[in-house]
Amino acid sequence: MSQNKQPFQLKQHTPIIHFQYEQNGATLRATELKPKFDDYLEKMDSSLPFKEHHNNQKSLDYKVKIISKGNKTIEFEKYPPLYFGNQRGSKPKQKVIGSDVTIEFFSFSKQILEAIEEHFEAFLANTNFGTRQSKGYGCFYIKDKPFDASLIDKTEFTKVYAFDSTKNSYEKDIKDFYRLMRSGINEIGTNKTNVFYAKSLLFMYFEKKGIIWDKKAVKMHFINKEESTTNQYIIRDLLGLSSFQNWKHYGFNVSKSNRNISRFKSPIIFKPIFKGDKVKVYFWAKKFDSKHLMLNQPFRISGRGSFTIKTPARFDIEDFLEFVYKIDLKDVVDKKFLSASRFFIPLQNLFKSRKVVS
Repeated sequence: MSQNKQPFQLKQHTPIIHFQYEQNGATLRATELKPKFDDYLEKMDSSLPFKEHHNNQKSLDYKVKIISKGNKTIEFEKYPPLYFGNQRGSKPKQKVIGSDVTIEFFSFSKQILEAIEEHFEAFLANTNFGTRQSKGYGCFYIKDKPFDASLIDKTEFTKVYAFDSTKNSYEKDIKDFYRLMRSGINEIGTNKTNVFYAKSLLFMYFEKKGIIWDKKAVKMHFINKEESTTNQYIIRDLLGLSSFQNWKHYGFNVSKSNRNISRFKSPIIFKPIFKGDKVKVYFWAKKFDSKHLMLNQPFRISGRGSFTIKTPARFDIEDFLEFVYKIDLKDVVDKKFLSASRFFIPLQNLFKSRKVVS
């Protein structure tokens, strides 16, 4: 091996949703990896010889070569459970790429290569790639090494939790677990009756603090024609901004707008790690400090009229995840659905396997 190279063998644990999916050999992109890795290395070691560019970006003098063999391209007619994007063009199709890869870093700087060798595994532990990466897509890790949850950056992120899943169900399990946290689950059958209902854990968490969340506030304003109260706040969007909602049952749509915020991805990060057909789904969250862009922000809510409502001035997401970890699922699910095979039993299995791992 050349003294100017540092190679790594990676295992791709989950598919990467790739915007250049039609190209042969499409896989993890150096144009995504290097800027992210540069930012991570700057945070870990500011003594490295960074070059400053006119756009205030910094970079290190190394090259990345990504070699993939035996790429597997998957075309799906329907979007997978955690992908909500819409591909440009007339066909609602997307391709997901899966393969193991070799990454070679090249640099004439011994200091840079040593930093890469020291920090690359931790970088992969903290990072996913491609579209919908916070929901577990684009998960790579060092081949033949067990995932080390202690490498998650505790200055930026919360404790690390995990639940057990399988190769065939992890996407659905992540979707259901996330929905349960953010909005709750309300499934309607073909006869337009409920087949499953579970409360939002975020709603329950803030309800204990005497706060009315935005869904109830919308009903109060647009359906019951009630006036605002001081304890109404936008809550659900703290776990990812949804600027448009279809309230089919009530015959109208609801939109949100803020002059400074048009997008905010979920702070919850999922990291599925495969071992044969079994999957350990690790998850954690990016912390909210007092100056977080989503805190104390007014949003204009439009539907049957309009009104303004703010997000809370404070959100302790670490405390919220601790609440999620400790709660009994039977306190969340409507009693008449406690035997529902599609939702309650799989969710119960997930909740039984919850654990703090780091």
